[in-house]
Amino acid sequence: MVTTRPVTCSGTPLRISADAKGGAVRISVVDDKGRQVSQANPVTADVTDGVVSWQDGFKLASYLGEDIRLRFELENATIYAFGFGEE
Repeated sequence: MVTTRPVTCSGTPLRISADAKGGAVRISVVDDKGRQVSQANPVTADVTDGVVSWQDGFKLASYLGEDIRLRFELENATIYAFGFGEE
């Protein structure tokens, strides 16, 4: 499990590049006390610049311009990059 330092949410959606076939990458937005704000649907395939989708109707756009922390939980997976980009 890795939690980022605060990063500015500079766009939507969140995108990742990862090798997760046969495993999973679980991504959460956490507050400054480490509490989960929202969780993404697990990434369970190999993706390059893949769009992250969120559970429970969460909209990352509500955090545009704000600092957030992302928590990545890796299970038999490797993450190479993440970033904010246009749809």
